[in-house]
Amino acid sequence: MKIYFICNNPILKPKLQAYFSAQKVELLPYEFEKKLPRRVNHLLIVEPFYIRGDYYSIYTIWKSFFIRLKHTDIKLMVAGFGQINYCNYLNLFNVPADLPSWINNTHDLEYGIEYMQDEFNADVIKQMTKFFKGHDQISLFEKLNYWEQSVKNIQSAINGTISRSYRQALRQVFPMAQEQWREFEHRWRSYKAFFSCCPFANEKRNIIQLLERIEPYFIHPKPNESLFIKVQCTDSLSQIRKELIKMDQYVRPEIYE
Repeated sequence: MKIYFICNNPILKPKLQAYFSAQKVELLPYEFEKKLPRRVNHLLIVEPFYIRGDYYSIYTIWKSFFIRLKHTDIKLMVAGFGQINYCNYLNLFNVPADLPSWINNTHDLEYGIEYMQDEFNADVIKQMTKFFKGHDQISLFEKLNYWEQSVKNIQSAINGTISRSYRQALRQVFPMAQEQWREFEHRWRSYKAFFSCCPFANEKRNIIQLLERIEPYFIHPKPNESLFIKVQCTDSLSQIRKELIKMDQYVRPEIYE
């Protein structure tokens, strides 16, 4: 029997693997950041997950991910030190003597009882909701709208589809676009640490690459037209939006129904 697991506790990892090995169960890291095939039969999430000086529950974001993939036949289990009455919860203070039997008696995601998280563990999906929804009245996508509008205005000046010249766009529009880029970068950096435990590593990687591609244009004091074209500003922002939507579907699935 093979069980995949997610854990970032370096002390607990070898102990957990030794216990599983003694029970004749193979425990393998679920390396989702290395594009490991995501369809597995058993996944164990070890909580709490340590992120940036605090402890979080990551179960709900993974549950949402597998539901979105219609992979509800997976046995999604949680291991931790809480006194939690849940059939798929492995209490590490009181591990079962017969682990294979315990695993066989766990429920598929479709039929499992909702896991009630330890009240001391913040839910990472709430942090991701803040990332998309924002702390003020303007959401991440609304901010992205303003940035895209500025970039498209510069694009139109280059293409000659508006009367404004590129020199005028550089003077009148570029400062706004540059500030909007800074705001997006700031929010991205503030929440990037949480992406390391979420099931959208590929999307995160793509956004990082896109941001690195367009950065030379926005850090330049007076970028020229050829640099704008070279970094593919308009197309890059469009692709960033698509990647963010993929991520948001796991965080706020209700708005995509």
